[in-house]
Amino acid sequence: MSLRFCCLLLSVLRDVQLQYVFTKCYNESEKGAAFKADASFMAEVESLKTLYKGEEDMNRALLHGDLHPGSWMINEQEGVAKTIDPEFCIYGPPGLDVGSLLSGIALAGVYHTMRGDETGVVDRLAAVTERIWESYAQTMEDSGIAADVTAKVGVDAVGFACCEVARTALGFAGDRVWLKFDDAAKSSKAEDMALALTKKCMAGRREGGVGFLAAAIRGLA
Repeated sequence: MSLRFCCLLLSVLRDVQLQYVFTKCYNESEKGAAFKADASFMAEVESLKTLYKGEEDMNRALLHGDLHPGSWMINEQEGVAKTIDPEFCIYGPPGLDVGSLLSGIALAGVYHTMRGDETGVVDRLAAVTERIWESYAQTMEDSGIAADVTAKVGVDAVGFACCEVARTALGFAGDRVWLKFDDAAKSSKAEDMALALTKKCMAGRREGGVGFLAAAIRGLA
C-alpha cells in the first residue's frame, strides 16, 4: 500500500468524522434540530470542529482518532491494555482521544441510571472519570507539559466527549447500543438524558474541565 494511498484514505476517514461527529447528527435528526437552533451550543461545536481539522497549530499530537471503549482490548490477568482500529488516526488536539474515551463512560452512566442504579455503578463511573484524568494530568506534568496546556486539554476533552455522546444519542454512531432498550419509550428517554448531559457539560466545561463532567455523571443517579 503506497504512502500516497494511505494519506488519501486517512483524509477520507477524517472527512467522515467531520460529517458524522460535528454536522450530520444536528442537520439530519429531529432531536438534533433543537441543538441546531442553539447558537451558543453550535458555536462550541464549531470551535471543536476547527480544532479537529488542525486549524489551530499549537499543541497537536499523534492521535488514535476514535478511542472509544470499543477500541480497547484489556487483559486483566496480565495487566495489559492495547488499542485496535487505528484507521481514524490524525495529528490533532490531544483532548480528542481523552474525550472519546470519556464519552463511553458518560454513556454508560446514562445506561445504568436508566436501568436503576441500585449498586452505585454511576458513582464508580464518575470516580473512574476522575482517575483517568488524574493519571493523564500527572503524566503530562511528569513530561514537563505546562499546567495551562494540560488544563486546556481537559476542557477540549469534555467538548469532544459531548460531541460523541450527542451523535450517539442522535443515532449517528453506527451500531453502538449504549442507549438501546427493548422499550422504545425508554430508549427515547435515555437519549434525552444523554442529550441533557451533553448540553450541560458543553456549556460548563470551561468551569472545571473533566471534573465538571465527572460531577455531571455522578449527578445522573
